[in-house]
Amino acid sequence: MSSKLSEFVPCAKLVEDGLAIIMHRSQIDANLDACRTARHALSLIASARPQAVILALSTEVARFNSSSQHQAIQHSYISPLVRSSVEVLRIIEQLTEKQYNEVIKLIIPVGDILVHCIEAPTLKANTLSKMFPPIQKFHMVAYCSTSRRIAIGGANGKLVIHDLKSSKAQVVQAHNQPITALDFSSDGKVLCVYCATEAKVSLWQSQMSFLGMGQNSLKCMKVMQAPAEFPIETPGETPQIFRAKIIFNGPKSLTLMLPNGRESRITFG
Repeated sequence: MSSKLSEFVPCAKLVEDGLAIIMHRSQIDANLDACRTARHALSLIASARPQAVILALSTEVARFNSSSQHQAIQHSYISPLVRSSVEVLRIIEQLTEKQYNEVIKLIIPVGDILVHCIEAPTLKANTLSKMFPPIQKFHMVAYCSTSRRIAIGGANGKLVIHDLKSSKAQVVQAHNQPITALDFSSDGKVLCVYCATEAKVSLWQSQMSFLGMGQNSLKCMKVMQAPAEFPIETPGETPQIFRAKIIFNGPKSLTLMLPNGRESRITFG
């Protein structure tokens, strides 16, 4: 009897351990199912209400930044968006692919979200396009590796400069209509901003603060006439958004790459 009992005890222990593993696995599976459901629901909400999702995320960024600035001693609290940055960036990427026009309208808050979720040390070591390749579709966003600044042109004509060195942002009213494209010169000293609706190009220069302390300021050097927005020819006559790209040819000249293969060269002194 004792020998049979001694054989039963190890067997019972194995069964107990097996049940524990199964129960633990079921809990993991339940959590995974909940995560999948939440992920799918978030994707559906983003597709149906892109503006609401983008503004909700950017509001959280603003709230966290405001809270951090008012702290006498910087806390070690990590933003919820940073903790879930992989999922946040997935949603933004989804919107850039399926809701391009909506993202353009809200490109400034989208930029705030990206700069917040892709932490500054990471952005300082890599380009924005490398960390988030879909941003290359938006020519109203530019990154300067020399000065470590990100420029974003909004649909309201505002220009936002994120300085990764100081972790601060500067906002100026560059135009009164949507900004079509912008780019930095190779040395980062000049920023060209193109507004097709106004048919104008503005050139901005960064001014160093006294003794290099504090935040640099932007000054508009010149505003010049440029090609106006025109209807885009398409085979199916489907309305297309007007897109342009700026390419610096040198320190005093640039080329506007326009739709339908058109180009416009601009020189400035």
